[in-house]
Amino acid sequence: MSKTNFNSILSECAKNLEIIKNETHYHYENLNEYNSTLEKELKNYKIDDKDKKEINVIIYNSKNSDGAFSAAIVYHYITDNVKNANIELIRLGEGQQNLLEKINRLNNKNVIILDLQYNDEIYKKLGDVCNKVYSIDNHKSPNNTPSNVKVISSNNGHASCALVWKVFYPTKQVPDAVKLVDLGDSKKRMKNMAYSNFFTSAITYRITASPYIGYEKWNRGEPLVKIWKIIESGNTVLWRIIGKYMGESIENLKEQIAKNAVIKSFQGYTVAVLNFLDPVLYKRVAKQIITNFKNQNRHIDFAVLWGWEHSSNRYKISLTCEHSNLCKVDLPKLADILGKKGGARGGGGGFGYVGNFYWPRNKEYDIWDLFEKNYLTEQDKKNLQKK
Repeated sequence: MSKTNFNSILSECAKNLEIIKNETHYHYENLNEYNSTLEKELKNYKIDDKDKKEINVIIYNSKNSDGAFSAAIVYHYITDNVKNANIELIRLGEGQQNLLEKINRLNNKNVIILDLQYNDEIYKKLGDVCNKVYSIDNHKSPNNTPSNVKVISSNNGHASCALVWKVFYPTKQVPDAVKLVDLGDSKKRMKNMAYSNFFTSAITYRITASPYIGYEKWNRGEPLVKIWKIIESGNTVLWRIIGKYMGESIENLKEQIAKNAVIKSFQGYTVAVLNFLDPVLYKRVAKQIITNFKNQNRHIDFAVLWGWEHSSNRYKISLTCEHSNLCKVDLPKLADILGKKGGARGGGGGFGYVGNFYWPRNKEYDIWDLFEKNYLTEQDKKNLQKK
């Protein structure tokens, strides 16, 4: 029996199951409330059907479900409406260096950016090179953009994928799969739509972080086609069951890893540090480290995870706080400052409560310098204080 048939059998068995947990509070009591908040966040943002069909570059965050689902929606719309569509897919995670390296070859292209936050400088460069640029995101809005750059960036409650759906399929109801990703990403509850985290956990391990889906498949759009089939099927129960058992394994793993963190000084801050960094678990482990020390009544400013990347020949450092509203240090700015001071290719940045940067290993620098030396000026530290 093949894996595909096995999944089909389980899906058929589970299709009539309801997996819902009774909560004491819901952000959305019904579908009308959910839809009205979406419309409010969109603020009449629209892309004409003709312009949608002319998009030939999709730049998106493939490292999470929100970015991948956003891209799948756009990719399907174009391939479904444009015969022999030739779409370039550019997958980017956190940071801006990779995009800077690719901008020059986007001359006269019609580009859409999904679930990625960039600054005014990046949008200016894109506007100078590209024919048209659209951006749909759920982070901080840019201050100024060129006339040929159209941005909707809202951090008031919905994930990018829900906004993308309403832009590309404005007359159709948001599918359950998209709602689950939206609710999971925005950490909100909707009546009769619980357990979104189980769904996104399964998507993470089966698609967005799967080691069995290589670069060539991503470049051909195969994972996006697979995601669209999940959206179109309307059956999310099997994925939530898979995610439930994956979630139990993850909880066990992150506890076992997080307990090894120790307190150190890092650029004048008190941090919990661990030599651990992988593309899937590191944020969960960092949050667990923070929880562990909080439960022990031991103060830390944030968690620091680091690891050596053999592929890029440099260290990658991740800074994580409990929550963007609770963190007293601007971690994206700190990562940007340290990335520039170290001078490692790729720089640094991030958003919210997470900052990431690279650090070199040569005659002048090594990882231990970040814990034994202080590269921050007094002015740097003042600029990093969040009000």
